[in-house]
Amino acid sequence: MADYSWVMVGEHRFLPAGYGYFPEVAALFAESERQPCLDGTDGESAIRCGYLASAHVLLERLHALGISPDRVRADLDTALGALAEQPPSDRLPHPIPSRAAFLDELRALLASDGASWDDKELFDRYLDLSTIIDGLRGHMEIRNLVRVLLECSPAQAPVGLDLYELDREGISADPHQPLAGQARSEQLAEVAQNASLLVLTEGSSDADLLELGMRVTHPHLIGFVNFMNFRLAPAERNVAALVKTVNAFIVAGVANRFVAIADNDTAGHDGLAKLTARQHPPSCRVLHYPPLGLLAAYPAVDPDTGLLTMTDVNGAAGALEMYFGRDVLTRDDGTLMPVHWGGLVPQLGRRQGALSPADKKAAQKQFRRKAAAAQAGNSAGDEDWDGIRAIIDAIVHAFD
Repeated sequence: MADYSWVMVGEHRFLPAGYGYFPEVAALFAESERQPCLDGTDGESAIRCGYLASAHVLLERLHALGISPDRVRADLDTALGALAEQPPSDRLPHPIPSRAAFLDELRALLASDGASWDDKELFDRYLDLSTIIDGLRGHMEIRNLVRVLLECSPAQAPVGLDLYELDREGISADPHQPLAGQARSEQLAEVAQNASLLVLTEGSSDADLLELGMRVTHPHLIGFVNFMNFRLAPAERNVAALVKTVNAFIVAGVANRFVAIADNDTAGHDGLAKLTARQHPPSCRVLHYPPLGLLAAYPAVDPDTGLLTMTDVNGAAGALEMYFGRDVLTRDDGTLMPVHWGGLVPQLGRRQGALSPADKKAAQKQFRRKAAAAQAGNSAGDEDWDGIRAIIDAIVHAFD
């Protein structure tokens, strides 16, 4: 004989699960709603072991998860139709009631209390409804079916996950463990695991250009790595705005895995310094564009003499344009677009470097042309994609 967990609605129990429980149901409860496992009924709790809340509370949680009345209604209609198409059997009442008749019967049952169990007609109605509900379980998402039960019960009716029968030796599920919290954590982990990796950048240009580059260097990641779409709403476009977005995601408890990535320059490192020094939730990574060999010896205009010197500009002038490739950064005369130094950032003891505005604009335009040609199959085959490839690799492997 199996030992079952039950979904209790008022004084009625439904949805038996042999030798275990439905994690999706457990995840609807909070650990603060845990009821102690007792040897006998304590006279105050509707269940002797498990979790207990009210129909109203669980309905609001289901709605917050997107399990709406319209969704449930459509699922119930489909499931009842599937049961009605089955050949008549002793397992199910015949005929299968319509949705309206089924819900009316369920409301009447859930409005009754334990004192009515001497009523044979009511008990037979419970058996019929329980059999139908068990049949619906094979055709409906379990949380949709739970919502059907909750909508038909009084708002303040106690609703519980009864684990009492599992409180025995040899049962694989331990009812004394924090099952609700564990089930909810596993749900969130599944969201994080299956959702696309979200990438936050300093602004719309970086997002657009990185996505464009990824379509060339990592086309197999389209749909698996998504860049924040700044076109959907106006937003600030700088490293300070990136910090605000990361903090907002963390405070909101966003379950999706996300990577925040900023320029590998002085301003980027200064702007993210406090953020990178903190611990982050497992779903969050904060990065800079990785060091690049090309930038380890790159022409920069000496701020004192005005002369070009070969300088390691990693960490000081590594904006996205510097990762577009040597071919993009090379001018018509064969020289590389030089870095120009700005003001000193005292906290880091180094200057901020960047291409001139004209060179930056030209580099972006040339990169778009290069990417368009590559996607059209018109590449010469000798283009430099090392920088973009390094950035996308850093993003993909951020959680390694």
